[in-house]
Amino acid sequence: MARPLTTIELRKRRPGRREYARLPRLPLTLVCDNFHYAWNVGAVFRIADALRAEFVYLCGITEVPPSREIERTGGGAYRFLTFAHADSTKETVLDLKARGYQVVAAELAEGSVPLPRHEWKTPAAIVLGSEITGVQRGVLKHCDAALELPMFGMKNSLNVGSTAAVIAYDFFFRGCGGVFPQEAAGSEPGKPQP
Repeated sequence: MARPLTTIELRKRRPGRREYARLPRLPLTLVCDNFHYAWNVGAVFRIADALRAEFVYLCGITEVPPSREIERTGGGAYRFLTFAHADSTKETVLDLKARGYQVVAAELAEGSVPLPRHEWKTPAAIVLGSEITGVQRGVLKHCDAALELPMFGMKNSLNVGSTAAVIAYDFFFRGCGGVFPQEAAGSEPGKPQP
């Protein structure tokens, strides 16, 4: 029977901070559209760190670190990531599209595509909506696709953090073949390309 790894064994698997800064980033940006709950922001940071995502945008009323709730659920992951606050999710989406990103929304919407049927392109951005109202209509209409997770129970959706994890890992495995593309020559890891 397998035994769980100890904390010391897990730490030995991690890169050092300097090495981590030089590692290639996944060409994935996560966009938080007006999150009401800071603990979900922490969950998104935790996912972004797990996959070494290149950037996280915190839009509108979404809380920005430092925050007790973000710290609790994110375990301080924001310290290792590049992130920024943006007033407008719509303007953020339009900017990402202008820079060549495939922008998808995690949203149950008319015409949404079940995640297993979506064809990924890189780089990509995932727009995650408010826990109360979802992705804004004015944002949704500018996205390349709306993705839905098949739900077989009584609830319509998963928590936004869980949804982010499922879609981000799908991008990693199906969109990138489970490998980190090499950084472009001369680019800085973790910095969005102009």
